[in-house]
Amino acid sequence: MIRDYNPEDLARVIAMVQKGDTKSADEVVEVLGKYRSLVYTDGRGIRGVACVLEEQPQDYNLRIYVDPTHRRGGIGAALWQAAVATLKEMGPAGRVTVRYRSDKGDSRAFYAARGFKPWYAMDYLRHAGPRFPTPSLNVRPYDDRYFQAFIRMRSDAFYPVRKAFDHKPYRIYDQDNREEYRQACLRSRDDMFLAFDGDELVGCTEVIKDFIDVVGVTPAHQGKGYGKALTQFSANLLRDRGHTVQRTAVVVGNTKAQALYDRLGFERSQTNEWACLQMPDK
Repeated sequence: MIRDYNPEDLARVIAMVQKGDTKSADEVVEVLGKYRSLVYTDGRGIRGVACVLEEQPQDYNLRIYVDPTHRRGGIGAALWQAAVATLKEMGPAGRVTVRYRSDKGDSRAFYAARGFKPWYAMDYLRHAGPRFPTPSLNVRPYDDRYFQAFIRMRSDAFYPVRKAFDHKPYRIYDQDNREEYRQACLRSRDDMFLAFDGDELVGCTEVIKDFIDVVGVTPAHQGKGYGKALTQFSANLLRDRGHTVQRTAVVVGNTKAQALYDRLGFERSQTNEWACLQMPDK
């Protein structure tokens, strides 16, 4: 039976998802809080969940998780059909993106059979080694007076990799230059840090719980050791906050970043792939 998710399902959904994925409980809670979610139950427990979110007009994200001990029994197919019906209720036909583990299981074949085309992949990494030497780096906590310089620097830093993997918009300045994001930065200022060369902003890092979410260096200052120093700074910060294991992710094919994390002793925990489908008109 497929029904709407309700908050009483939370603990069981977290346990089910974590059987086959390294997601933290906080990540599962975040998805369930933002997405429209459906659960599959067989009367004895929750065996799967489908989550749908309209990220932008006619641009949807879909997540389907099935208990690894109950796969190949039609649960994923049933959740897919329910998700399609939900997508049709939510609005006009558009692009649907999905994310799944590509290093384990057969999710790629499941989505390919439904018309999804691979887009890009990310390696999820973990570091459980000792504290790094304190880097020589002029780092300051985020401050609102740097907002415009920060979003321009971040847009420039990530433009090459976003363009290389067709992750639109390539330049994220316009996307970030809005009051909503400005206020989000202020709320996250204890977890955001800016790197300077003199008075020039050259890089940034942001952490979420035990995760190094962003390390960016403006193109003019790449290759000077700022990326390494910011990563070490971030890992040390998380360790000082009590996280003996620090996590991050890197786009597969971003060879410079992958080489940096290899040198610093980060190890791959899983690989996730994104795929896209253009929904047909109703």
